[in-house]
Amino acid sequence: MAISAELMSTVSMAAVATWTVSSGAHRALSTQMLLKESGEASAVIDEASAMLLPFISSATLLFMYLLFNYVQHFLVAYMVVVSFGSASMTLHGLLDSWPRVQGLRGMPALVAVLSAGLVGAWLLTSHWVPLDMLGVCMSVSVIALVRLPSLKVAAIVLCSLFVYDIFWVFFSARIFEDNVMVAVATRKADNPAQQLAQAAGVAGADAIAHTLQLPIKLMFPAGVSASGAPVYHMLGLGDMVVPGLFLAFALAFDVHLDDEHRRKDGHASGHISGQSPDSKGDEEAGEVTRGGGTVPILPAVGLVGGGVGGRNETRAAATPYFSGARKGYVAGLIVSMAASQIFGAAQPALLYLVPCVVAPLVFRARKRNHLGLLWRGFQTPEDDEEDSGEDTSQEASSKGVVRRGEGRGA
Repeated sequence: MAISAELMSTVSMAAVATWTVSSGAHRALSTQMLLKESGEASAVIDEASAMLLPFISSATLLFMYLLFNYVQHFLVAYMVVVSFGSASMTLHGLLDSWPRVQGLRGMPALVAVLSAGLVGAWLLTSHWVPLDMLGVCMSVSVIALVRLPSLKVAAIVLCSLFVYDIFWVFFSARIFEDNVMVAVATRKADNPAQQLAQAAGVAGADAIAHTLQLPIKLMFPAGVSASGAPVYHMLGLGDMVVPGLFLAFALAFDVHLDDEHRRKDGHASGHISGQSPDSKGDEEAGEVTRGGGTVPILPAVGLVGGGVGGRNETRAAATPYFSGARKGYVAGLIVSMAASQIFGAAQPALLYLVPCVVAPLVFRARKRNHLGLLWRGFQTPEDDEEDSGEDTSQEASSKGVVRRGEGRGA
């Protein structure tokens, strides 16, 4: 029975984590377009911010470790607000992708009720199911709203957090006589909702959870210990968000390449006398359907969020970079879980996830001559449209012609 529970927990965690990073990457595409259409800028991580990430993360971790008892009520209140916003964003995308409820007049109210119900279920029970659902929503939202502009920045983020994860899991006990990462992840907060209900004399206040697991990790039951206490497998949200940002970057590059080919084909059949390295790579993959005319931006592969800006056009797009990184993520999860079982101790998941998601993309990019373009950063179709609007007058006066799409990534 214990083996069965252990296996079910491992499979469930891997499946949910993979769905989360994949959905977050696809959601990022539609979110970036919505931001462009509304004239808002997306949150792009630059080199300076990337270098600061491990220090900011370390300071936050230490703050929660040393001052948790003094700020736990504030943390619960903060998590309620963030969880509600993240759940609203994610649930709206999921519901809007179902044809039966698309364009529903009461959609905002329905999303608000479902999100409030999910947060309320966590506050009242501290059960692992609503906890995990909120964790998934928060991860998808961060992946959708934050963007890596280049492989150079991605390398800084992944490598710095790779070292951060290893240090706080393996070496923090030598300084603090405690595994700081595990201590923060497993610490429970007093439930202010229960305390308020009890102080107000509300009937059934004792039935409300007295302590709360914070939605900063996924928890899956893996049986019971010898003493009868439940045992859980855990995965930090950062182990989904950090690789998820990289998967979103890979997917954006796949869509960029596919859209470039379609735009070139749409101009004129005689405009391109020879094939570019991009074209060769995608044609060898055998996944691109050529054609002219209107070019929808978003791929139809597992998209979360439905149409964008009232447009529900979809197309089959080649996603070899994204698919390779996603397979690497699954492999990294399996290896990290196996290592945890073999060594009988918590493992820094990024130790295994970072090389597994980066290697497939780098090897393919080197083979297809895309490594330089990825390292410098490429322009998405949305960036092209924005740049062409800003530079039209200048280019027209100097060259007489403005070609859409001839930016840094052309």
